[in-house]
Amino acid sequence: MNYGRLSRSLTVFLLIFVNHIAYSSSIIEESKDLVSKKLYTEIVNDGRHKFIANLKKQPKEYLQHISCFFSHLLKIAADKNQGFEEGTFLIQDPDGAIHDFFSNHPHAYDRNSSHLIGYYKRHDKSKFGKNTLLKEVSYMRGLDLVDDSFLGKSINPTGKRHLLFSRVGDYTFIKPENWGTSIVDVLPHSYEFVIAQMRINSFFRFFVEKHDDLKYRNERIPFSILEQYEDIIALQPNKNELLMRAKDLGIHNMVSVLYNMKDNKDDIIIIDESTRSKAINLLQEIESEYDHLDVRIGREVIIDQEDLREG
Repeated sequence: MNYGRLSRSLTVFLLIFVNHIAYSSSIIEESKDLVSKKLYTEIVNDGRHKFIANLKKQPKEYLQHISCFFSHLLKIAADKNQGFEEGTFLIQDPDGAIHDFFSNHPHAYDRNSSHLIGYYKRHDKSKFGKNTLLKEVSYMRGLDLVDDSFLGKSINPTGKRHLLFSRVGDYTFIKPENWGTSIVDVLPHSYEFVIAQMRINSFFRFFVEKHDDLKYRNERIPFSILEQYEDIIALQPNKNELLMRAKDLGIHNMVSVLYNMKDNKDDIIIIDESTRSKAINLLQEIESEYDHLDVRIGREVIIDQEDLREG
């Protein structure tokens, strides 16, 4: 037997086979992109109410559409070099079409959340309240991305089991979560909640991964930025209110204050040139790192309508 010829034949076969798999995978991904873009068109066009009404008759198919759209958001985030393991989206949605697409699913439900509490407390009291433990909460909507098996298996390739969502001005906030709020999910969800709170606590955050880590893109101001900001406003007479507003409203509020300092506006007292220099340096750091500073809260992925059309 000519083993040399056999070896060459096997090599050629394997190369063809691998190329075929790679080509097939690219076709599949391209098809997914086309499906996602068509879905986005259906969601936002004038006939979307009829589209949603038809989907509501088929809840399983409707949930698959939502899962597909969520995957599309993840792809856009990755294309922007803003992929994450845990994170949130802020999606430009001026007429609420995307929010309605999620919210109209027959299994979507109202739920309490620990997210955007400060924002709603200042801007939308209808979405702010307290639960039985007198803890401040925000009122949002949720949807479980699971099948109808006994324990409920995630239908999304990421394994995420739940989508938390709400309106934020002209945007829709979406947070994919590992666990929902069902009896099956309540214990692991509670555990993750405790860990998340530890990440933002000034003491406990030294014992867990910080939300500044690159794999997290939540609507939280990075500690490094918040600490610099706190130092910059330390000598301002209204420093406590400035800090609370920044924590409640996010980076876009902080940027507004820093620009006032940079331009020496009357409503901010500049103590010395050193403070102004620090303000300018922090502004430059923020502008080099983040986009959409007019609406940005923290490290969330902000997706505008152009991203959705082109993604």
